[in-house]
Amino acid sequence: MDPPAFETSTADKVSPAPAGSSRRHRLMIDVLIAAGLANGLVVAIFAFGYVRYGDISSFLAAIRGDEVFVIVQELPERAEGESRQLAYNLTLKNLTTRSFRVLGINDNCDCLSVEGIPATVGARESKAMMIKVRVSRGQSPTTGVSLITDDAELNQIRVVLIPEQSPG
Repeated sequence: MDPPAFETSTADKVSPAPAGSSRRHRLMIDVLIAAGLANGLVVAIFAFGYVRYGDISSFLAAIRGDEVFVIVQELPERAEGESRQLAYNLTLKNLTTRSFRVLGINDNCDCLSVEGIPATVGARESKAMMIKVRVSRGQSPTTGVSLITDDAELNQIRVVLIPEQSPG
């Protein structure tokens, strides 16, 4: 006589999971969901800052509490006999909700000139100007400039111009 047939399928059988593994699995899922939400929130904050201030650098300056963000771009220098002229494009970004005027500069020598002032910088607007510095041979090219404003809270905007070192 043949032995009775046994079902060998395991489709209906569930292997018991070790104790606590479903809790760990659920905790891992919760942590991943929270991390994804946090990441999405950070991206949303930076997107808002980019839209409101025009770039991330200005947004971070506003978060720091700065009222003005200054972008300086050095232009190629020109030699003029015994001296050389350094030129800088300067962009002032007003991060406040009030306008101010740049009236002039507080310079310590006659080697500085500024083009583009007087200028009104509206709320959350930018204004470009150019600063030229004449540097004699042997003189340090690093120059400090204070832009004088009509805003009582802002008063002066201090800018230090440091030329990039040429390689070699």
